[in-house]
Amino acid sequence: MLADAGAIEASACHAGADVVGVDALAARRLAEAASVALDRGDPASAASYEELAAGCAASPDEAMEHLADAAAHWASTGEPERARHCLDAGTAMRGGPSAMAELNYQRARLTRGVEDETVPAQMVAAATACAGDLPNRALAMLLDAAAWWLLADEPAEAERAADRAVRLAGTVSSHFELLGEMVRAAARIGAGEAVNALGERSRTSLLVGGTTRFVCSPEVAFVIGRSLLRQGIRRQAERWSQWIARCAQRSGDVSLAAVPPLLDCSIGLADGDVVAAAAALERCPVAPDGTGTLMMQAQAWQLSAMVHALAGDYDVGLRAAIRAFSIPDGVVGAARLQALPALVLLELQRGHLDAAVAWARIGKSSLAPSEGTRPVSSATFALVAPFVASVPLLARSCVEPQHCAGFADDDGVFARVPKWCRAWLDAICETDDPTEAVALFDATVSGLGDHLLLQMVAELCRAARLTDAGLLDVALDSMAAVERRANRAGAKGLAAIATLARGRLPGPPSSDASRAPGVARGALDATLPGYAATDRITQPSAPALPEWEISVLGAFSVRRNGKLLSLPASLATQAIKIAAVRPRLTVDEMIELLWEEAEPSVGTRRLRNVLWRIRSLCGDLLVREDGHLRLASSATTDLQRFNTLAEQALIGPQAGTPPAVDLARAALDCYRGELLPGDRYADWSTAARESGTRTYLRLLDLLVDDALGADRPGEALALLDRLAELDPYDERHHLRTAQIHLDAGNRGRALGAIEHAERMLADLGVAPSPAVRRLRAELHGS
Repeated sequence: MLADAGAIEASACHAGADVVGVDALAARRLAEAASVALDRGDPASAASYEELAAGCAASPDEAMEHLADAAAHWASTGEPERARHCLDAGTAMRGGPSAMAELNYQRARLTRGVEDETVPAQMVAAATACAGDLPNRALAMLLDAAAWWLLADEPAEAERAADRAVRLAGTVSSHFELLGEMVRAAARIGAGEAVNALGERSRTSLLVGGTTRFVCSPEVAFVIGRSLLRQGIRRQAERWSQWIARCAQRSGDVSLAAVPPLLDCSIGLADGDVVAAAAALERCPVAPDGTGTLMMQAQAWQLSAMVHALAGDYDVGLRAAIRAFSIPDGVVGAARLQALPALVLLELQRGHLDAAVAWARIGKSSLAPSEGTRPVSSATFALVAPFVASVPLLARSCVEPQHCAGFADDDGVFARVPKWCRAWLDAICETDDPTEAVALFDATVSGLGDHLLLQMVAELCRAARLTDAGLLDVALDSMAAVERRANRAGAKGLAAIATLARGRLPGPPSSDASRAPGVARGALDATLPGYAATDRITQPSAPALPEWEISVLGAFSVRRNGKLLSLPASLATQAIKIAAVRPRLTVDEMIELLWEEAEPSVGTRRLRNVLWRIRSLCGDLLVREDGHLRLASSATTDLQRFNTLAEQALIGPQAGTPPAVDLARAALDCYRGELLPGDRYADWSTAARESGTRTYLRLLDLLVDDALGADRPGEALALLDRLAELDPYDERHHLRTAQIHLDAGNRGRALGAIEHAERMLADLGVAPSPAVRRLRAELHGS
């Protein structure tokens, strides 16, 4: 009765209270209760229900599956010992291969603090064992293995696992297929291959908009987000981080909750904002001594080392770097190597030049390994090698400038690293000509795009080569510019290195003495136009941020000059929301929306107070003009951008052409969710919300047509899944899904789509349409 009334958990408690021995009904009720507990974000209760279900399961295999699920839930709450207890109990039951594979997979995931390089191989073996019976579980295992191999700096193995996952997902799940393609792209980037950034944007939008549950491990979430950032798709990396945070919050998964802070920290470092990177790291529940697998702890240690090295916090940074560097090389070699730049920067800022050189020599031997050892990936090489090679320039008083020359390239790694990395290394290792070296450093800084922190390190190296040319005044100006910019970015450690480098230079020479023999000042100036100015480093070429950015799609936020404002729940905030949704409304309309029953004079007085409050919180964000209220002309909203791009895609002169598809994808990037979900029942938001949803559906339809026209059925299916979720009673989505499966020879999945359409129509009390009946008849061969 309780179950019939919807009280699933209460029903399960009663069903399992006095059970002794096998009771299939109680086991089923307890499994349902576990699912309900997960939906409300309580994995600890879900784990307890699964343990109880194992005690009354009908067979050893079912009991082992319940215990494997319980172990996964306990691990997600930071309870590894309870998880191991469940795994030990399940292993003792000695069930079939699929059930044992699930237990082995969960045991592999709990590996931490051991010198075991076989973890991903164990995951692949588990996936092989259960691919026939439990393909969804096998897919999660394969993607997890690929992520572990990537974090261990083995992109070739990762790509093989991801390829296998994509092939399996093609017959099972478009959602897993998208995840597999994104993990495969991450592996290819690690190997130095180019990927289609537009395709990655599209996949990110499909996944982020499709569900609020992440079905894979935190490692998979992290490598996908990091891959987006490495491709320079910063906005998509940010969206991915926000989505993972929502998924973790809904599921109560502590380990998954560590991923967004780590990604936000990486984004902060890429943006040159050390303060923001440090703040993100403080939110991470997988701190250097916290919960989580060794893989995620390694990422936290490595990022912590770099953040504190840049911030000038020597003691904390050194501890984190040494922890990361002490990790066994075979387990997470990439994080181990990636700690080297932090160690180099920490020693340089303290003036410990011999120590910096020692770390650089260790780095060189690791990047150019001896015969028989595994080479590093091109991604890790590009991250570490420039710092290692820069030490002779930045610590020039105790080492010959060419000590890092001759990076081995037997495996072709150097040929696959980005151009800026090759130019940086060539400037240090391959040329004695200061004019040529300065030109190469110019190419380096230009190629680094908006990676301001790397730009600053490259600029310090360039200043050293200017010194070699005898151009001390320009070198001093360049170092001073780095010092100022580093301080503005919160990178006090980097500023200290610039200060020490300036201090080691002699005083400004005379104009004649400043010229090295055989080097004309004009020749160097020609390679660096404008370098007599004091600020060499340029800001990214991206357009300047608008003064005000207001988000109303998915969540409400207000940013001023890129900084998030903290606004309390108040009438002032409500007025800003209304103005963002309704671009120009009269004063009387605003009063009526805020105080429906107020007398005009009372409403006018209250509005004056609200506008005063807005000015105190946000300055002149809301403007009163000729009896109307509007946002400031310097304000933009995501809703405005979405509507503009969507209109151009759907009804503009380019409708139906490839540019329209690009505009549609750009519009979907703006649509992070329904309009102001926290104000769902406010009358003033209803029309705009419904209009936005309709437009969103039309854009998805447009992309489905494009995907089918370009023979991309996997992408079309993922888009149709989103359409069916958002608009379940439109039979067209189910029919198109069924037709795609039928064309691919997947009659079972096609029939499933038709049956789903029939159930939706039955809910409305509508008989199946002729199109549905025709397709069903075709599937049955009649």
